[in-house]
Amino acid sequence: MAKSVRRLGFTLIELLVVIAIIAVLVALLLPAVQQAREAARRSQCKNNLKQLGLALHNYHDQYKCFPTGEQSPGPAVGIASRRHSGFVALLPFVDQGPLWQRIATDSGNGAVGFVFYPWDGYAPFQTQIPVFLCPSDTLTRQQGQTAPGNYVFCAGDSTWDYNEWTGNGNPVRGYRGMFGGQGTCRLLRDVTDGLSNTIAMSERLQAQGTNQILGGTLATNVTATVRTNPSLCLAQVCGTVFCNSSRGDISCSRWADGGPVFTRCTTVLGPNKPNCTQNSWDAEDGLYDPQSRHNGGVHILLTDGAVRFASQNISTGNPTLPPADTAGGLNGQSPYGVWGALGSRAGGESAQDY
Repeated sequence: MAKSVRRLGFTLIELLVVIAIIAVLVALLLPAVQQAREAARRSQCKNNLKQLGLALHNYHDQYKCFPTGEQSPGPAVGIASRRHSGFVALLPFVDQGPLWQRIATDSGNGAVGFVFYPWDGYAPFQTQIPVFLCPSDTLTRQQGQTAPGNYVFCAGDSTWDYNEWTGNGNPVRGYRGMFGGQGTCRLLRDVTDGLSNTIAMSERLQAQGTNQILGGTLATNVTATVRTNPSLCLAQVCGTVFCNSSRGDISCSRWADGGPVFTRCTTVLGPNKPNCTQNSWDAEDGLYDPQSRHNGGVHILLTDGAVRFASQNISTGNPTLPPADTAGGLNGQSPYGVWGALGSRAGGESAQDY
């Protein structure tokens, strides 16, 4: 009687079936893993804004006002520059005291001339600060470049040059928000619309180096008209890109620079909408609304310290209308819906539902 031979291993058909099953399982699980990772990154981004909100209030407790959007650090001694952003002033309040001391010392003794301007290779301004970065924005900085950031101070519902200061004889515009240019630092009592109805900070994406809408700021010659008709910025869009090149965009590439394109935002067209400015090297007038890689909107830090998520479908009113401060007025309701109302600190609007 012949012995039966026991077969060891798999046949080719069985092996192929197992591989196919594994491939299907990986295809099913990969999106879930990616979603879980993005949820963790989104949570970290939210926590970063909470820390910045705490830093703002600690600064206010010490100096009795918030830092300015530009010409930081306001009442804090040691540094005098009209191009330093509010983040320079906040360094001691985000566990960066030694970095602050070095900047203050260098500025005070005049040893380093370019300390007064946040570029040209000054080491402290090349320091990457983790709390200034949203992990969902995956761009990496090249060695030797000034350090970027993803969080910005809200200048309100203005398209005008909120970098102007009274010393040059120009009317001061763009002070409807919490952080204008070189004006008096804001007090909590200045927020008559309510701390929970006014944006203090939000997030923006770093420059992409392409003409993508997300992470791009179009340098356009229609800025003078965009000032009074922001909808013309929307007309520059072809799908997910600008119809014309962004000409070397520099959005959010310097956390230490108080220029609007670097560290401030507007509330005009809405979250994740296109941004337009005068040109890539003098980016002041224009639109710098928040953008993010989060699905459906952006995080906003309210002046009371709470962080909420603003939908990219939030009401934005009529973008063909000029901003309320076109004639230099700082009060009055925003023409840009709930989104514009959240940006103004004293417009007399209620912006509770969004």
